[in-house]
Amino acid sequence: MKRLRKLPVIALLSAALLVVSSSTVNATGNTIRVNGASSLATFLDKCKASYATATGDQFTGYTAVGSGGGKTQFGAGNVDIGLSDSENKNADKPAGMLHIPFVAW
Repeated sequence: MKRLRKLPVIALLSAALLVVSSSTVNATGNTIRVNGASSLATFLDKCKASYATATGDQFTGYTAVGSGGGKTQFGAGNVDIGLSDSENKNADKPAGMLHIPFVAW
């Protein structure tokens, strides 16, 4: 039953990574920089090998800087994906930011 509750989270994260990996900026073989909420650190560590095999891309060691830190790092252009459990307010949202909500399990 616990695995079924994680399915929506896995699907949303996979979709976000797919969007990044399919863009022309992040062609196959590049490294995707990711950090943010500490709640996803263990999950992302377990996904690295499968993601690299499926896409040819890889993402750097996930740094758990907190959800606010993920948004700040993304806004500053220091990472490609900044994971957070809260949405940026419109005034704080960097241009081109896509917010995909996730649920902590």
